[in-house]
Amino acid sequence: MGDRNYEDITLYASLPILIFGDGYTATVLSQKPEKNQEGEDVYEFILKPFDTLVKRYKIEPNDNGDIVVKIQIPMQLCFLLNPDPVNTRWLYLGTYDGQDSLQIRELKGLSQANKIRKLEEENRHAVYKIDVLNEKIRMIENNLPEHIKKNISPFIEQMAPLVEKLTKKGDGN
Repeated sequence: MGDRNYEDITLYASLPILIFGDGYTATVLSQKPEKNQEGEDVYEFILKPFDTLVKRYKIEPNDNGDIVVKIQIPMQLCFLLNPDPVNTRWLYLGTYDGQDSLQIRELKGLSQANKIRKLEEENRHAVYKIDVLNEKIRMIENNLPEHIKKNISPFIEQMAPLVEKLTKKGDGN
């Protein structure tokens, strides 16, 4: 390869490749938009799985002895990574059997969505606490004598006997 440069390389269109979320791959023989039985938008792929995918998922040959499969993939989980006819690549955020993995959940943003939900919940609690504190401040500003009677008087009443004892001890010394 050292004696060649990029001008010497001729590119040819090739069949697209579908990359599953766990890294296994298949050649795309056909792909078209469809609706599944539930009426959801899907891509219907006809695939020729690579040997590693066949082995991993124990895919059996069809009646003709070929290993060609038809699968439907939700459109929102399938992305065209590279439309170049020389190197067309699709990515499906799922495994061949439609499962998730930790890495796929990261790509889907599920863990980030959970973090966002948790932060939103914490934010709601903080806002509630601020609302309660603001209400208390308004009560103090609008009716200071009532606030003192309600919140400070009980404290003073509890402390009065202690203060009285301390002052008597102070007088005796």
